[in-house]
Amino acid sequence: MFRASFLCLILFFLVSPPARGEPVKVMLAKLNTDARMSVLKPDRVVATLGIKPGMSILDIGAGTGVFAFRFAAALNGTGMVYATDKNPETVLFLQKEASARGLKNVLSARVKGIGFDPFYDQHFYDLVMVGNLYGHISNPKDYFHRLRARLNDGGRVIIIQRVNHEFFLPHFLVAKDLAAAVKALKSAGEDHPIVRRLQAKTKSYIFSSGSGITEDEFRTLLSDDLNAMLPDPRLFDELQSRYLSLGEDNPSTAIKKMKTGQDEFALWLLGRLDDSDAFGKDISALSDDDRQMLNRLNGLCLRGILGLPRPFGSNPVGYLAEEKTITRVMTSAGFEPVERAPLLEHELLLEFRKKADAP
Repeated sequence: MFRASFLCLILFFLVSPPARGEPVKVMLAKLNTDARMSVLKPDRVVATLGIKPGMSILDIGAGTGVFAFRFAAALNGTGMVYATDKNPETVLFLQKEASARGLKNVLSARVKGIGFDPFYDQHFYDLVMVGNLYGHISNPKDYFHRLRARLNDGGRVIIIQRVNHEFFLPHFLVAKDLAAAVKALKSAGEDHPIVRRLQAKTKSYIFSSGSGITEDEFRTLLSDDLNAMLPDPRLFDELQSRYLSLGEDNPSTAIKKMKTGQDEFALWLLGRLDDSDAFGKDISALSDDDRQMLNRLNGLCLRGILGLPRPFGSNPVGYLAEEKTITRVMTSAGFEPVERAPLLEHELLLEFRKKADAP
């Protein structure tokens, strides 16, 4: 198998950052959807953070206030929530929305998009929320070390970040995407590697005009089937054979035909997986790293072949660090990890407390 020798750093954020000057209505449509709330579970998250009256809370990259307004409500008119963002329209929206909700304990402020903004040195905080922003911080050790100086004793930092793997959720398969997937699968035929891995009910809907299954039921069935394929070590080889013409042996050609949209990244994943012999192992024998890379590679191929968009868009911005990397950086910046029971299925939710004796 081809061994890739280059690294592509194009990884994806949970939410595509709004374009410069993007209308607030467009941002709301992207960031306040039921689908996004079902993944972030903001009410559930806030309820577990031990918010107490009088606390000072900083929400970095507050966006449309998904967490900021919930923090303010939990404080019940006491304390203060500092909601920052680099987008001036977002900051204006936060101001107006806080006023409309009667939340006098929310202060929104525009900050620069790169580096540690001087605004943060103006206040002290008991809790800091960093939601899907870690990958945009160029020097996180220095950034959080400086932020640590502004935390009160026992102050905490909450970092939320998308888990670095593909996933399919039923509510992301909107009608037009579902129709495109059905068309692609029907066109591919029953001998296609993807179709052969579908449940009988899923195939029945595709090839037998529904067969008594509702669209919502099919949406769930298809999501379950695709998720089951993500860590499959055999899938890519079968897809590669399908998309290579007789006599061809260059995987880059197959990847291009599968329309992954991230050919270099797919080739890098392929090389890494080949190096560890992941394609020759059973799923149960895969390491966590191999399983995660297979999720990414197979997910890119599945989305490309079926014409399915990535959740929350596909802006190739930001780096998705692993939990162990974030923990190492935060520890070196003067924090200690706080054990938390898993709360979100597709998000890392990490908590760190300021070390009292750190320099």
